[in-house]
Amino acid sequence: PAELRSTLEGIRQTWPEHRVIAMFQPHRFERIKMYAPEFAAELSKCFAAIVVSPFAAWVDDSEIADPSVIFEAITTVRGYYTDDLAGLGHYLVEYGAVDTTVPTVYAVIGAGDISKAIPGICNVLKWAYMSHRVPLLAESLLSSRIEHTLAWSDLTTLGVGNAIPWIASVESTDDLEILCSEAHRLGVPLLPLGNGSNMVGTDDEIDKLVIRFSGANFERLVFSHHAIIAGAAVPLRKLIQEMVRHDCCPPELAPLSWIPGQLGGAVKVNAGAHGGALYGAPEDQ
Repeated sequence: PAELRSTLEGIRQTWPEHRVIAMFQPHRFERIKMYAPEFAAELSKCFAAIVVSPFAAWVDDSEIADPSVIFEAITTVRGYYTDDLAGLGHYLVEYGAVDTTVPTVYAVIGAGDISKAIPGICNVLKWAYMSHRVPLLAESLLSSRIEHTLAWSDLTTLGVGNAIPWIASVESTDDLEILCSEAHRLGVPLLPLGNGSNMVGTDDEIDKLVIRFSGANFERLVFSHHAIIAGAAVPLRKLIQEMVRHDCCPPELAPLSWIPGQLGGAVKVNAGAHGGALYGAPEDQ
């Protein structure tokens, strides 16, 4: 109980304006038997508390005490109990404990294997964060749209990743400017994505809005006597082919036509193949 008290007091002192939601795993059933009321008293000082099944270590002493007595003794706040460690993040949503509009510290406390629940909790919090802010962001756009339908396996040439990110399909520079400004105001990080040819997808939620470029503004390709003006969504293969047709393609860039990417991504990572690379050649992009 003393360690739990010190941890929670430290959190409240560090983030005094935040509410605290504690997820607590006792160590051993023997300690539940000895300290259940003290544990409950400390957890009662939080906004909400979830007690998970104890870490019994190498001793099976589950007959000694019932861990649910801790949450039953919690007063003044919402208390819950679960033995589903893997689903702890989903319990936060089910119990109504996730509200991204309110400053909150989610404290995962325990001496056992409760840390295994952290990735799932992070996924749920990222999903909640984006689900609240992205619709607000979408309201400000002129013609572009934001969708939540394609998995990373659909967005990358490697076809890897089961998570479904939020995607903004931007069609104009005006919308791009609005998107960047509003995303900054709402605290939504942005992740530009070309054709996904140099990227590995993920199975985890991300707290970023993916930007994909489309439309005439970003697909234009104009050749003049002194420059090539190309949009970020121009396929690299098309650019190289047109440069060859206009007799202005350096030989070392020819192998880049085999890269299934777009110009914006190629410039970002300085795409290269077989000794050739873009470097800083484009004057406009």
